[in-house]
Amino acid sequence: MEQEDMKGDEVKIIQVCPRFLPYIGGVEKHVYEISKRLAKKHKVVVYTTDPSGELPKNEKVDGITIKRFRSFAPSEAYFFSYGLFSSLKKESCDILHAHCFQAFPSILAIEAAKKSRIKKIIFTPHFHPNAGTMYRNFLRKFYDSCQKRTFLKSDKIICISEREKEILNNRFQIEQQKMSVIPNGIDIEKFRKLPEIKKTKNFKMLYVGRLEKYKRVHWILIALKRIIERNYDQKISLTIVGKGPFEKQLLKFCKKLKIDKFVTFKQSLTFDELLKEYCSCDIFLMPSEYEAFGITILEALACNKPVIVNRSIPMSDLFSKYGYLISNITDMENALMDFLHNGKHLSENFDLKCFDWNDITEQTLKVYEDV
Repeated sequence: MEQEDMKGDEVKIIQVCPRFLPYIGGVEKHVYEISKRLAKKHKVVVYTTDPSGELPKNEKVDGITIKRFRSFAPSEAYFFSYGLFSSLKKESCDILHAHCFQAFPSILAIEAAKKSRIKKIIFTPHFHPNAGTMYRNFLRKFYDSCQKRTFLKSDKIICISEREKEILNNRFQIEQQKMSVIPNGIDIEKFRKLPEIKKTKNFKMLYVGRLEKYKRVHWILIALKRIIERNYDQKISLTIVGKGPFEKQLLKFCKKLKIDKFVTFKQSLTFDELLKEYCSCDIFLMPSEYEAFGITILEALACNKPVIVNRSIPMSDLFSKYGYLISNITDMENALMDFLHNGKHLSENFDLKCFDWNDITEQTLKVYEDV
């Protein structure tokens, strides 16, 4: 494809992801943000799955055409959909951009492209080196060998961090010239004017994200139990925003630890409601075993909130100057105790310039042009 074609005439771009709006998650957010911006100049179609079968099969949102297909997704994983594969085989487009290594739609899209009129293939893995359970980790040995074809068949691979690029190169020996790094981002305009929240004496902790075991939200609950015992005269609370398959276990664990009256679970918040949660908290926590990126960390920093982040998360070195890095529950407890008694004054506000979805979309479009 000639570069002037991308810059001039409208082209057709197909994005493929396991789930899309109204589902919420890092991949869903990424695909939505770049798609709605690309749709201002080009035709953008999102191929995705709906395990529930309750969402509209065809829909248009913010200029994006959405096509949903039923999928097999036990424990909200895999998202295998023959309907998606079958439909993509009949498609034609200039760019097919597949997302998410951990689910089948990406490899189905790559295989379908061989039988269709799809010109070029881009792949953003949003890679997690480990699966969520021992059984899934066992299956990954076979899955990874199959999914490696996705890297081989793609014309370009976009990593969302240098760490991800390094991991993929070591694990799959991908040609360096095929790989680019474009980070995730936030909608900076939405954080220009933050809501004014009246400060209270209550020490409020916040977690925002999927409720999966690998996210290690249970670490927060254990640390909360310990700091409550050590600071019985303080008003301490935790708000958990999100949903997922580990929710019931977390609720039971709260009762077992006898801290349920200190913990509030919320989900399906509007952006304005979520923004108020960020602005009203004292500190944001992300102890996840691994994150492909960590958009919620950016959002907390955009609200000038210190963070507690697992060292294993990409860009943790960057985040360290805005909070604490941890490796275990004791680290988290010590970080919370230090912050509770000494505070953490940020020497400077987090620089958002490199994480603007507008610039990220332009960088993505440039990759499309280059292939």
